[in-house]
Amino acid sequence: MIDASGFKVLPREVEEVLLMHPKVREAVVAGVPDAYRGETVKAFVGDVSVERSPSGGRMSVAGRPVSYGIAAHARSVIEYALPPGAVRFTLADLGLSGRCRVRDVWQGRDLATVEDELAPLVPWHGAALYRLSPQR
Repeated sequence: MIDASGFKVLPREVEEVLLMHPKVREAVVAGVPDAYRGETVKAFVGDVSVERSPSGGRMSVAGRPVSYGIAAHARSVIEYALPPGAVRFTLADLGLSGRCRVRDVWQGRDLATVEDELAPLVPWHGAALYRLSPQR
């Protein structure tokens, strides 16, 4: 079992979701150390049935690498419960769209780049200050 920010993730469940994608033939999921989350989920996808472009480059869908589509597929299928202290909101709730960089202003460090939604862990005192910067 992988413990990522209080989420209990079963690798086999994530593998099964990845294998539902029509382009994925093999998938292995493991927990890897993460300074912020303790552990994070790392998926290794092999034998992806994707053809190379005529120029030999990687194929993309709507201008994004095929791997983006596989990750988006997994996020659309996997529902997770938030750990205590987490708050979920969408970027649309804040009048934003696309990708945004998230910075914890009080700790002075970048947390992540997110797209569509953010679910930060808020300290028990109930306050956190984040700066979201749209990515171009």
